[in-house]
Amino acid sequence: MPPALPPALDAASLPTLLAADGRPWGRCDVLDTCDSTMARMRAHLTESPFVDTAWRVVASDFQSAGRGRTGKRWVAAPRSALLVTLAAPLPLPPTVWPRLSLVAGLAVARAVQAETGVQLWLKWPNDLLVRHAGGWRKVGGILCERSSAGCCEAAWLCGIGLNVHSDPEAPPGSTPLDEAAGRTLDRTRLCAVVAQTVRDDVEAFRARRGMVDVWATEQRLAFLGAPVELDFGPVQGRRAGTLLGLDETGALRVRPEGAAADHPGEPAVPLCIVAARGAEPWQAARPLAGEVP
Repeated sequence: MPPALPPALDAASLPTLLAADGRPWGRCDVLDTCDSTMARMRAHLTESPFVDTAWRVVASDFQSAGRGRTGKRWVAAPRSALLVTLAAPLPLPPTVWPRLSLVAGLAVARAVQAETGVQLWLKWPNDLLVRHAGGWRKVGGILCERSSAGCCEAAWLCGIGLNVHSDPEAPPGSTPLDEAAGRTLDRTRLCAVVAQTVRDDVEAFRARRGMVDVWATEQRLAFLGAPVELDFGPVQGRRAGTLLGLDETGALRVRPEGAAADHPGEPAVPLCIVAARGAEPWQAARPLAGEVP
């Protein structure tokens, strides 16, 4: 007999949990299955454009065509993951929109720790890691996009995937939050806390006029102070260096491989951090000298 499925998302209670923060929330769809929550949200915005600032939510127990960064598929067994897309109209200059992946990643990490006690780290720009079983394990990811479908104001879509329950289909190197937390988690409640915290942090980002909270983000930055390999795409290829932190735009500050230890670092905007190089990197979670909250 196959193992029993975890509980489904609670479509009746999620809107109530969201509204508990006292802010208006718009359409909230909770689905048994869909192609992807991002695709479903894009369709909603085409059918019914934003007429107010109320955020919208689409969550599903299963995705048949979920995707991750660079077009990779997101695969998760039914009811094993938190799969949710948030949408909001954001009157921000296009130049600052790429920074929102970091903003959302930090928000999800804060929300997960508040709800579960599990500390998550950001693998720049949009992966979420946990320190578990003697190493780094991927627990989720963020996928953001800008959409103008049917909207007079550009809409921000934020797709979030978190491995919550044990999943035999999970790729090697991943781990569920349940296992890291040592208890069974409530995906519906977690969904509400994540959505509310992302909204909090995005609104704070707007108040800062598109500047990243460098100090807070560096506290969660995996591989800080460690040698890393960076992927700059097919033209520039991969480069190695030591990760020194971030600048106010969210770009990495990297000391190139072979540079002197007192090198101040250079701004870098690769596609992603591929991996840490050499020894196990566990220098994350400390402010750099001179940084203040």
